[in-house]
Amino acid sequence: MRTYPGQYQSDVLEGLDQRFVRTSAQARKPFFLWATFVAPHIGTPHDVLAPARTHEAVPLSIFDNPFLGIDMPRTPAFDEADVGDKPRDIRRRPLITPAQQQLLQTIWARRQEALMSVDEDVVRLFRTLRATHTLRDTMVSCTSDNGYLIGDHRVLYGKVLPYEPSIRVPLLMRGPGIPRDQVRAGGAAARQPARQLEFTGVRTKEHVYVHYHDGEADLYDLHRDPCELHNLAGRPADRALERHLAHRLDRLRHCGGPECRTA
Repeated sequence: MRTYPGQYQSDVLEGLDQRFVRTSAQARKPFFLWATFVAPHIGTPHDVLAPARTHEAVPLSIFDNPFLGIDMPRTPAFDEADVGDKPRDIRRRPLITPAQQQLLQTIWARRQEALMSVDEDVVRLFRTLRATHTLRDTMVSCTSDNGYLIGDHRVLYGKVLPYEPSIRVPLLMRGPGIPRDQVRAGGAAARQPARQLEFTGVRTKEHVYVHYHDGEADLYDLHRDPCELHNLAGRPADRALERHLAHRLDRLRHCGGPECRTA
């Protein structure tokens, strides 16, 4: 085990990645690199200027406060006014207080600041690939393991609920054979535990359907209701759609290999 006292974690990882790319390029053999930046996870040391009990990312000092005075984006789902149609775990959540809203603003800003370091590190990795003459023959993809809820549907912070800010993450790809400037969408099945809450779900281009193991369900029309404010589960007018997605979910839950491919 090696330690790097006094150094910023993202930059340490980027330096190790650069060394690997340069060494691999000199060997003139194919290489695979999985660069796993931890930002914007929470970290240490805790900033003494941050509000007490704040679980926030720790940005590099040169990026400190560039988002001062910039309000975090808020959709109609932020501090959702009426959660009466949501599952029990959401219904029991109170409205977000003004003090909590200010805390969420701080958390959001510091996450953006931490991500600026990742942006810079990715730029330097691309420069190394170009300098070693390997960029043209290298496929690069960028994604994340999950999104994060910061106030949406009254969830102060979290990532294991099946709402769009949590489950919808980008997948960016570039390289030989990949067409330029194209956007494609698709759906996938998901199963995640959240404390005592368990669920399975399926997301298509138009809808998301989630079945909770206590019998409750979520169903949203993502075209008409992208913020997932109006739960259609249990409504007579949408019964056929709910049955169709429940059947599709059951098929995906038990499939394997090529049979999991659906139109």
